[in-house]
Amino acid sequence: MLEKHHEGLICLSACLAGEIPRLISRGNINAAKEKALYYNKLFGQGNFYLEMQNHGIDEERHTAIQIQKIAA
Repeated sequence: MLEKHHEGLICLSACLAGEIPRLISRGNINAAKEKALYYNKLFGQGNFYLEMQNHGIDEERHTAIQIQKIAA
């Protein structure tokens, strides 16, 4: 559905329940990076953002570190 209706949308990777953070939490860093690249290509440069949140949750800290590596 996103491939059909992505025009004009801005996409964020979401909280811990999002697809990319879930892949990271399961140790699938390569799959998370591939998915981030897919969304960046689909939505276009400047329309996809890797989201980091900090609510003091340990898993968020770990996920944020990996998201920073993916973004680099």
